[in-house]
Amino acid sequence: MVTGDRGQIHTLEGILAAIFLVLSLLFALQASAVTPMTESTSSQHIQNQQQAVGDDLLKATAENGSLKSAVLYWDYTENAYPGTNADGVYNHNFPEELQLATELERALTDRGIAFNLNVNYIDDGEVYSFELIKQGKPSDHSVVSTQTLTLYENDEFTEYDGGEIRNSGTKLVEKEDEFDVPNESDGKLYNVVEIELIIWRM
Repeated sequence: MVTGDRGQIHTLEGILAAIFLVLSLLFALQASAVTPMTESTSSQHIQNQQQAVGDDLLKATAENGSLKSAVLYWDYTENAYPGTNADGVYNHNFPEELQLATELERALTDRGIAFNLNVNYIDDGEVYSFELIKQGKPSDHSVVSTQTLTLYENDEFTEYDGGEIRNSGTKLVEKEDEFDVPNESDGKLYNVVEIELIIWRM
């Protein structure tokens, strides 16, 4: 059973990696279709710095659990993330009770960097995406960082209670019909999602 689950994870990760590699290349080609006359060495240096910040931020928040906690901060009674607008998107940042909100604020906003955050996932072999945070339209010099997260059926949704974020006691598999990310597996694996962070200087 464990071997089967690992195989499913590797298969889904492989599909995601291949598809997102192509999408990233296309995005990069569009974003970098400029001549040496329109982009200075200094500008490229800033982009490289922003890329490093985005990559490090996603890696760190994936490792400390705050990224996954935010993705699972889902109100299945309302079929939406708490505090989002009519389109189900956060206009500026996550609610302040989430640790990830503080981490994004310190790493990006406080440095004059705007960002959008998207969640990409697999459904019946196709890749879909929804916006989680939208601060605006990225500039021509925006950069994209990505991080995969593996979700399991026994993972619990998170909720705000008693002044802190905690596990709700409700598992993904119990509310899979109400969650934006579908159950893509018959085993313990639920789905593999890719978090896409687009950043640019304000």
